[in-house]
Amino acid sequence: MDIPGDNEIFSNSSIEGISESRDFSISSNYATIDQRLNNIETTIRDLIPRIITIENCLGIGSKQSKVFTTEAYPEEWSLRRDEDYVNFAKKKILHLRNDISWRQCFAAYQLEGLTDQQRSKIDFILTKGPINVSKIVNSIALILIGAEDIKNYLIGVHGEAVKKSTRVNMDTRPILAIEKESRLRTFFSLIDKVFISPKGWETLVRKPINQMGREFFSGKRKLKSNSGDWTRKKRN
Repeated sequence: MDIPGDNEIFSNSSIEGISESRDFSISSNYATIDQRLNNIETTIRDLIPRIITIENCLGIGSKQSKVFTTEAYPEEWSLRRDEDYVNFAKKKILHLRNDISWRQCFAAYQLEGLTDQQRSKIDFILTKGPINVSKIVNSIALILIGAEDIKNYLIGVHGEAVKKSTRVNMDTRPILAIEKESRLRTFFSLIDKVFISPKGWETLVRKPINQMGREFFSGKRKLKSNSGDWTRKKRN
């Protein structure tokens, strides 16, 4: 068996072959890295408008895009009484009616199970109907989770019951599943984060929906057929 000598091992052709192979490998790696960088840059460019849209929806964008904000602190920090929250919500909804960015955000909003017809109805409730906060919340809740769930369950806080009432006629309905509560939270946060703050959730969402549910349960309030509207039973 012939063993190659040093001249053969370290010949120019062998060294050049190794060098060319390494150069090709390095070039190939550079091309792969460059392609990945291009892909990352493209992804980032695509994400930027989406992030801006989400920020606008949640009210966390640039300072110029925020409403009811002073250099000292946001107005919602000064809310104390129930009526403060209701008045703030009214102003917020009124502002949204002329907010093109929010309207675009809502048009692009996707929620599982929400049909185009339901979306159009919610859009009308928020942007064209009378600004009655409890009725707006109740009407949207009927569309999002349905009358049966509102009638048979109580809205809680993250799927848990709130402190029980000491009244004799205590509401004993079970607590709504957290998945359906999350559906409400997700949507109402689009209007403003104050709706899902602890006090805002209690005042603006839980109270009116649970009261409507009690009235459905007792028969004081009935749904009109084939609609999300309701009527209160007339008193004799």
